[in-house]
Amino acid sequence: MSPSLRRLLAYGTILTAGTVSGTFAARAEEIHCVADMAGLRTALGAWTASVEPLVTIRLVRGVYAVDSAAGNVLGMFQSTTAASLQLLGGYADGCDTRVVDPRNTVIDGGNEMNSYLRLYNVAGDVLVEGVTLTRLPNGVDVVHTSAQPAAGHRLRIEHSRIVGNDSRFGNGGPAYTLRLWGVGEGTSGAEVALVNSVLARNYNSGFTQSSTLTTGNSGRIVLTGSTIASNTLDIGAAGIVLQNFASASGIDFVVMNNIAWHNGTLGAWLDIDVSHAQQPPAVTWTLAGAIRGDIQPTTTNLSVDPHFLSPGGGNFRLGGGSPAVDAGSATQPDGFPDHDLDGRPRIAGPAVDLGAYEAVPGDLIFYDGMDD
Repeated sequence: MSPSLRRLLAYGTILTAGTVSGTFAARAEEIHCVADMAGLRTALGAWTASVEPLVTIRLVRGVYAVDSAAGNVLGMFQSTTAASLQLLGGYADGCDTRVVDPRNTVIDGGNEMNSYLRLYNVAGDVLVEGVTLTRLPNGVDVVHTSAQPAAGHRLRIEHSRIVGNDSRFGNGGPAYTLRLWGVGEGTSGAEVALVNSVLARNYNSGFTQSSTLTTGNSGRIVLTGSTIASNTLDIGAAGIVLQNFASASGIDFVVMNNIAWHNGTLGAWLDIDVSHAQQPPAVTWTLAGAIRGDIQPTTTNLSVDPHFLSPGGGNFRLGGGSPAVDAGSATQPDGFPDHDLDGRPRIAGPAVDLGAYEAVPGDLIFYDGMDD
């Protein structure tokens, strides 16, 4: 079977077998199976005007390269309906089977000017899973509509890599490396989440925030099992900013089992910034060099070198003797994913490892030290 588009009525789980994410509610679904950048652009365009409640774009394994000469560029896709979107990598030809591994599905902006992925005016849910997003000078931007309440909606990036994006190749204007903006009309908020992902080796020369997860009252911010490392910003928070845009109570922070290390310029590292939280949130079981914000006191956090295998080569797996091994929480509010970013069992020892990768004794010698 190899249709480029088919519609079906989905009951129960709408994600295909092999996925490691959660489920959205049952609903009618429009499915696109695409294998190149032109197909991806067409499918994203279809989402912006879809009459179905849900559009799923299944990406066949490979590299989706921006080619401005052929008109195959990424940019802003602005929804005019309430359709939710799933952008899922890792499919075989025909989109019948799937292996969730962001290394096998790469969206490559080629450092071309104005190359970015912006999903704008989102009125439903968005899930990006199992993809690498790289060399997009103007970054990755998922923005909820302000015309409708955001409460109850979810903007999530899971099991993905956002690496090697450099705003200096862009149009000179400010750009986020990553922004999940879940603020609706008034101060209502969506759930915004970065789960089991890597955000690394990005450079931003615009905003004073390189990456941000932002919501409003009644919203939720989730940052779990992720590695945020070696990002650089001219001035400001080079790691990630977690903020309640409304500066009031009612927001739920779930921040645990992460590594945030070496983000910033020499002498001005800032790995995690918790802003606009009226009630001090909990940041727990997290290894970070510098955390700013009024957070609840905890003895579970670490501030020591995580001993990545080869951070200079883009390999942020854990090396021998890493203090992040088996240093995570015994529980996680949303539960642990079944697998880490390499597809290994998420808990390989007595406890979960911090960051996006589980360290498996004896297997480290098979890595070549490079990952980008």
